[in-house]
Amino acid sequence: MTEIVCPSGLALRVRHLRVRLQRLLTDKQLQRRGEQFTRLLTECTEEVLDAGPYELSSAGALDWAEVLEGDRLYALLQIRVATHGPSYAFDVPCPTPSCDPIAWELDLNDLPVQPLSDDSRARFVAGNRFETRLPHAQRAAWFKLLTGKDERARARLVRQLGDLGAAIRARVVEVEGVEPNRLSDFVDDLSFADADHLLDVFDQVDCGVETTIDVRCPDCAATVEVELPFDRGFFLPGERRKARRRSRSSSPSRSSSGARASSSSSGVSTAAPG
Repeated sequence: MTEIVCPSGLALRVRHLRVRLQRLLTDKQLQRRGEQFTRLLTECTEEVLDAGPYELSSAGALDWAEVLEGDRLYALLQIRVATHGPSYAFDVPCPTPSCDPIAWELDLNDLPVQPLSDDSRARFVAGNRFETRLPHAQRAAWFKLLTGKDERARARLVRQLGDLGAAIRARVVEVEGVEPNRLSDFVDDLSFADADHLLDVFDQVDCGVETTIDVRCPDCAATVEVELPFDRGFFLPGERRKARRRSRSSSPSRSSSGARASSSSSGVSTAAPG
C-alpha cells in the first residue's frame, strides 16, 4: 500500500491494482454510465488519512463522485505509479507522413501538480461557487470546480455543444440576466474572447495535474502537443513487453520526457476510460 496526498490536501492510503479490476476496466456498461474511474478509485482506497475539503460518510467512507477532478486524476496516476512504476511509454503519430510513430516515455512523477489554493478550498467548502465577469458580454457569471459527477455530465454535453462548449457549460452555474434553461444556448453563442476568459479563470482557481505533453520527433524535429493517453491500457499490465517488442522491431529508443511546466486538470477526463 502507498500513502499519497492529493492537490486539495486529501490524504489516502491506496492499494495496488488487482487482477479482478480488469473486469471493471473492460465493463462497457460502467463505461457508458461514466462510472469506471469512480469504481476504480473506490476499490483502490484502503484508508482516508485526512479528508481534506470533503465530508466522509458516517462509516468514514469517501464518495469519489463528490471529489474534485484534480484529486481524482492525481490519485489515479499515483495508483498507476504504485502498481507499475512511474515510467510510462506510448506512441505518438508524427504530423510528417514519412516519419514513423514517435516512441515516447516519461516519468509520471515529473508531471507538474497545481495544489488547491486556500481561497479555492474555502469557496469549494462554502458551496463550490466562484464569480467572474465576462469582458465581452459584460455580464457576471458564476461557476464551480468540477467533481466526478460533474465530469459525467460534461461527457453528455459534448454531443450537444462540442468539446469547448461542454467544458464551459459543465462548470457555469449562473449568468447574469440569463434564464437557467437558456444557459446552454448562451454558452453556445459565447464569443471566443469570453470563452478564453472563462477557461483561463477556471485554470487559475483549479487544482490538478498537467497532462499536456510536448513530444518532439527525433527525425524531423516536429513538436506535437498531445494529452497523456489515459485509457484502459494505461492501467493494465503489459507496457514492458510492448516496449521490448518495439525495440526488437525498430531502432533503439529515442524518447525522453516532455511534460510542459504548466498546470490544471482540464485536459483529461476521469469519467471513464476510452
